[in-house]
Amino acid sequence: MELTINIDDKSFLELEKLRRYYKIGKELKGIEDEVSLEEYINSVIKMYLSWIKGKPESVVKSDQWIIKTHFKSIFDSQNRNQTDVSKLTGLSSSTLSNIWNGSVPSLENFLRLWIALGKPNIETLFTIETTD
Repeated sequence: MELTINIDDKSFLELEKLRRYYKIGKELKGIEDEVSLEEYINSVIKMYLSWIKGKPESVVKSDQWIIKTHFKSIFDSQNRNQTDVSKLTGLSSSTLSNIWNGSVPSLENFLRLWIALGKPNIETLFTIETTD
């Protein structure tokens, strides 16, 4: 399907700046990747749609594997919401929201969450998938 959108100049320049930033990051890793602005916008929309569906993004990625966190689903299974977890850990709701959505927690925040969960086996907190 093809869709035409109108975007103001300021937003267009910001999108183009971000696209160039990610391109430079890939070049520094030795990855040649010429992504058009259209492809970049398409990827941003897909990422946003997966985010609003509640699918957490990867925590850590490499060419061979992806590590995903399970903090949110574990607390959900214990019928604990962000407010409950915030009280248990001392972490702000915004910090928890970021972690719930795939951001890498700092070591201190990871330890607070781990302790609040009762110090479970660390392998229950993450899934490691290969990218083959």
